[in-house]
Amino acid sequence: METTTTHTGSHLAIPDTASPGLVFLKHFLPVLDSLEVNSETSLALTAVLAPGATFTVNGGPPQTTEQILPMLLMRAQKLAAFGHNVSQAWDIPSANGGGGRTLMYEGTSSTVFKEDPEGLEVKVAEFNIVELVPVGQAEGGFAGFRAAELRTFMDAAPVTERAAMIFKQ
Repeated sequence: METTTTHTGSHLAIPDTASPGLVFLKHFLPVLDSLEVNSETSLALTAVLAPGATFTVNGGPPQTTEQILPMLLMRAQKLAAFGHNVSQAWDIPSANGGGGRTLMYEGTSSTVFKEDPEGLEVKVAEFNIVELVPVGQAEGGFAGFRAAELRTFMDAAPVTERAAMIFKQ
């Protein structure tokens, strides 16, 4: 029986020999965090998402990949820098025998707006849950998995407040 695997520290420090969910996280976050907007980065993101993948923030209504992609485009236009810094991650094998995994990670997202005259880095604590589904060798993903459901819990008020201050000027 597989057990839960944990990692403490940055996702960049996850070894390639770690559990599949942790290896997925190591390669997934740079794709999710990318501010490059072109067909390759959109393809890279959709390649790691399962068909019908959903994104949910703070228990709100789930949004599809098609609904999220325009938001990522706007993020790329407005931000000078964005990224996640993981502090703790858990990779939990599914108990239902389907081969899936639940990946959970705690960390901080950092946001810097292009038009911010101070270049202030806004940090927000986050907790994320990603449901992973297994895929075949030629079906995309990382470490044999794609993300089917992504849930984020955070207080985005610091980012919203900074944006309001910058863009009202």
